[in-house]
Amino acid sequence: MPIARQIEVWMTVAFLFYLAAFFLARKAWHTHIILAVCGFIADMYATWLMVGMSGSGTSFWTISHGLQFHTLMAFVAIIAFLLQAGLGLRLMSTNDIITCAKYWKYHTRSAKYVFLPIWVLTYGSGFALAFH
Repeated sequence: MPIARQIEVWMTVAFLFYLAAFFLARKAWHTHIILAVCGFIADMYATWLMVGMSGSGTSFWTISHGLQFHTLMAFVAIIAFLLQAGLGLRLMSTNDIITCAKYWKYHTRSAKYVFLPIWVLTYGSGFALAFH
């Protein structure tokens, strides 16, 4: 299978893991964590494939603007995921009910309004690049 097709498949798998983690968050906390981490692993593997595919000596500044946008969004999405993971770990590590409620609010709002929109935009830009 060509590398470009593998990247599409792995990014779609990551997207499905992230969506499943998002919708199962309230029902099954441990499943939510497992699905989110599996999505992140699939996402990082596809990113690794992209880096390997572009290892032909091309510079970030010589690639198209669309690919530059997609690459920057991928890094922003990775940072957003790590922020989500940090908020989730902080949420799990507290025993104080007030602190727990505060971090739960941050974790859920960050997922809805920061991580998921950034990731969908990144996924969409990659999809557009694949069929451009």
